[in-house]
Amino acid sequence: MLKISEAGKEEDASEKLNNFPYRQAVEALLYLMLGSRPNLAFSVGFLSRSLEKPTSTDISKLKHVFRYIPRTTDMGIM
Repeated sequence: MLKISEAGKEEDASEKLNNFPYRQAVEALLYLMLGSRPNLAFSVGFLSRSLEKPTSTDISKLKHVFRYIPRTTDMGIM
């Protein structure tokens, strides 16, 4: 029974990853990058490499980019 519960935990973790709107979040960053934030170009390009099967590491990198955006609203090209 331990194997069943371990497999169930693995399936639950993969379901959580599949339920995260990773593709939509990367698309939102792409739209933001094209409109007003060219400094996000490298990050968005890097994150878009794993649109099909994002891992938990990819999701944490995506969240890091979203945390970066509010901290840099006053920066710009002079």
